[in-house]
Amino acid sequence: MKDMYHKYFDDFSLGETIECGGRQMTEADTRLSIGVIGGSHPLHMDPNYCASRPDVGFPIVQGSIVLGYIDACFYSWACPGDEVVVISNGYEKIRFIKPIYINDVINTTFIISDLCSLHDRFGRVVADATVCNQQKSLLYLQDSTFLLKKRGSNIMGITRYFEDFSIGETVTTHARKIEMADIRMYSACTSLCARIHSDPIYCEHIPELRSISVPYSLALNVIDGFFAQSISPEGVATFHYGYDDVRYGDVIYPGDVIHSEFELVDKQIKNEKFGVLVFKAITRNQNGAIVISHIDKLYCERKAE
Repeated sequence: MKDMYHKYFDDFSLGETIECGGRQMTEADTRLSIGVIGGSHPLHMDPNYCASRPDVGFPIVQGSIVLGYIDACFYSWACPGDEVVVISNGYEKIRFIKPIYINDVINTTFIISDLCSLHDRFGRVVADATVCNQQKSLLYLQDSTFLLKKRGSNIMGITRYFEDFSIGETVTTHARKIEMADIRMYSACTSLCARIHSDPIYCEHIPELRSISVPYSLALNVIDGFFAQSISPEGVATFHYGYDDVRYGDVIYPGDVIHSEFELVDKQIKNEKFGVLVFKAITRNQNGAIVISHIDKLYCERKAE
């Protein structure tokens, strides 16, 4: 059955048009981008320089931000619900037609220009993207290619209902290195700027620390990513229900590599539509030391009777 929350490769049609919602581009977007890439051209950050350029006039938004915005539009509008595997597979004919200025409101339109079945699991979708501003001026063109899971395929992600999980099941996730850039981005997003996460000289005088430490709340967000990729089933309605018994262990430092181990320890029927899966989660660093332990809970759809 086709529905707006679960759109697979099979559900797309040649010539189909998808109108996406608007997004205001702010100075914060530009500043965050500069922080991630470690620098930028004066076109994006120097009003005096831009004023000296008659063809520009004001600071403009980086094209790389727009590239990410277009991917986000496809994930959120063409394949809403995050239940279908979508993999960006490349771009063609990226063209910056006109500048995008800070405070411009941009929106994207996709036209499906090609569909190709690859095998029993995935198909390729080519979507011609156009980006316009609030004056409907054409700013940006791009051909985007995505790999989409086919309906009925249980490979590359699993379709499992509450009843399909068994107590005692275990999953060990992939590993991820936590970088200083992660801390900077997290601090910018949350305003968490405590000196133990930002000031190496200050940390040198704290015996319990040897240097800047990673916020445990940031690590919990990374663990959420592990949970979503390794536990949350696809094609089934789920949402994160919460944590219990969160305990912090060894300090996490920039450069540490962490992974999580999940064990299903309980199942609770909540109502006729949903049950709760209860997982014990242990997260370790590259030396095997426990950095976080907690109980993670997932609301999971039940099979229709």
